[in-house]
Amino acid sequence: MDADMLQVLKDLLSEAREARTSHDIEQMELSRKLLWEAREARISQGRQQLELSRKLLWEAREARLKQGQEQLDLSQKLLWEARETRVNQGREQIELSRKLLWEAQMARKTNDAIRIALTAPVLDRVSVFAESRQLGFLETVWRLRDSGESFARFGDGELKTMLRPDYKLAFQPNSAALSAALRSALEPTEGLLTGFPNVYRDTHWSGVWADVWGQLEPLVTPFEVMGNSHVTRPIFFETTGMEGVNAWRSVWEGRSVTVVTGEGSRFDLIPELFSNLAGSKFLYTRPIDAFSDLQRLLAEIALDSSDIVLIALGPAGTVLSSKLAKAGRRAIDIGHISDSYENVFRSGEWPEAKALTSA
Repeated sequence: MDADMLQVLKDLLSEAREARTSHDIEQMELSRKLLWEAREARISQGRQQLELSRKLLWEAREARLKQGQEQLDLSQKLLWEARETRVNQGREQIELSRKLLWEAQMARKTNDAIRIALTAPVLDRVSVFAESRQLGFLETVWRLRDSGESFARFGDGELKTMLRPDYKLAFQPNSAALSAALRSALEPTEGLLTGFPNVYRDTHWSGVWADVWGQLEPLVTPFEVMGNSHVTRPIFFETTGMEGVNAWRSVWEGRSVTVVTGEGSRFDLIPELFSNLAGSKFLYTRPIDAFSDLQRLLAEIALDSSDIVLIALGPAGTVLSSKLAKAGRRAIDIGHISDSYENVFRSGEWPEAKALTSA
């Protein structure tokens, strides 16, 4: 092949190469353009999808918030209605309770009035007896001071224990022996002042007198003089004040005493009443059913040299005071005297409201 032909071929080859390169560049530019347009379209479509998603999310959230608010409003409304219903129902219950309480109180007052009216004849007989035989509050204590006598007190508990076999106190079981011992104590005895209850005309005592007076009257008729059992109760200090305090203090002024009471008893020789004692000691017995321990107590006291035996034992104390008086020992049944002082002068609890024994 000659040189001209070779050159022609070279030129054709170069042109073909140039044309192919130019075509490739155009194809590459076209591909880049298409790729950019596709990417832009995708980005634009993504933005639209994102905006749509955001819009749908916002609408869903708004719908949920609106629904939640409606639910909250509904709940609050239902709660308010329920509360109003409950309040109204509570008011109705309160009004009903007040009405029932008022009716019960009226019924009780009516029953009390009927009971008192029905027992009036019995109460009149009791009053006539007390007016002719019973000493007053201060007269009772002054007699104990001046005579040196012993003192055995009968209250509602002692009277019912003595006359009603089915009656029992929380701290003293009843028995035939105890009933008989109380009857024996309710006999005129030299050196012994026997206490008869203060005559009340309230609901409680009208019931007591109606229950026991028929049997009690012949038992107390032999007494020419009886003391007032309530001189150790709050009413004594309410009525007599400091004069009553000083009267009691004069009974044991400068004397030595032995206090007989239940184990763990709350009885206390408070200084307001007992600071003028020459000396004191305690003899303890059972807090429950002290009567069953009476023989041991009598034996212990027989060896005792105190001037006065002070006793706080309920019905067993009444019996013990009587037995000691018959044995020539001076004994005074002082019951709840310290608690009664505290109740009146220090606004303390009512004696029976306190626990049987101290903690």
